Amino acid sequence: MATMNNCVELMLRIVNRHEGVLVRTIGDEIMCRFPHPDSAVEAACEINGAIRIPFGAATIFLKVRTGLHNGDIIIDETDIYGDAVNVAARMASIAKAQQIITYPGYV
Repeated sequence: MATMNNCVELMLRIVNRHEGVLVRTIGDEIMCRFPHPDSAVEAACEINGAIRIPFGAATIFLKVRTGLHNGDIIIDETDIYGDAVNVAARMASIAKAQQIITYPGYV
């Protein structure tokens, strides 16, 4: 549990550096929104390279699956809604380990 919490904290630090905003955590997943698509992609790439934990004399790289989508969303006080959110979640569900999948939206 501590390892998972440390990984989530690391991902959130990276998200913050790229101007992202945490929407919610779901177990070991995070859902975030970004002001620009480029910021989301840069954060996703950095997260893929940063998630590792020490294991004795070795380091274990944890596998991250990422889904991205760009489009209109509805923002309320505690959540976001819309097709872009659903598409991003679907992309994450079909991504393989260390894979970032996006579906063409509009800019």
